[in-house]
Amino acid sequence: MVRSRARRYEAREGRLDTIAFSETRSLGLRLFREGRMGFSYGFLGDDADLVRMVEEAAFCAGASDADEAYGLPDIEGPPPEPALYDPAGESVSEEEKGEFARSLEAKVLTRDPRMKRVRTAALRETV
Repeated sequence: MVRSRARRYEAREGRLDTIAFSETRSLGLRLFREGRMGFSYGFLGDDADLVRMVEEAAFCAGASDADEAYGLPDIEGPPPEPALYDPAGESVSEEEKGEFARSLEAKVLTRDPRMKRVRTAALRETV
């Protein structure tokens, strides 16, 4: 299961123009039945999405060839989790992120006098 949160801050003409937030949940499902394997992947919205994914994985398992190698590994306990996330990033306020996007536009314009306009200065964050 993957849960993703994305934030986008855009500045134009010296002011914060856009703040957008989105969140998605997705799931990959592997099903083993009678030595056969089926797989399904999808985005979760409600219980019907999960039911559909199970039905699709069951259909695929029924259509696949049996293989004695299909199954779960023989290990005890969950695998170790890699350190892919630093929660310190969550301590930066929404105001600071918006100000960063706005100041980025100003810095670009002052750096080179040939620059007359910035279409969009943006900060994108995905967790």
